[in-house]
Amino acid sequence: KEARAMINTWTQSYFKTEGLRLLYIIPEELINKVLPLYIELDNKMKIKETVRVMVGRAEILTPGKEQEISKLITDLGSDDFSVRETATKKIKKLGRITEPVLIYTIKNTKDIEMREQCQKLLQELTENSLK
Repeated sequence: KEARAMINTWTQSYFKTEGLRLLYIIPEELINKVLPLYIELDNKMKIKETVRVMVGRAEILTPGKEQEISKLITDLGSDDFSVRETATKKIKKLGRITEPVLIYTIKNTKDIEMREQCQKLLQELTENSLK
């Protein structure tokens, strides 16, 4: 039941969202070190065994996807409104990597128009996530 609930939770964000991901099992020793577990029992209860499992996820940016995103970011600085609008729509569909891509661009671009477009998009994403 717990595994099915986890898969249902992940279905949209991990399995139905475009992108390449690496899912991996985190060693139990690391889980216990980072997230110690303390259970207080009354005298009648006893725990025979405790097993903890945690799944990690890493988004993988392929060279092709990186080039595509780079072009979209460049298009945000275009003089052509329709090019900027198309780039904006495609960037919003990047999923989990949208925010890091925008933050990286804001910090690293010298193009004022591109920086402003990225800041605007980042603000929209932030406002939408709070709703």
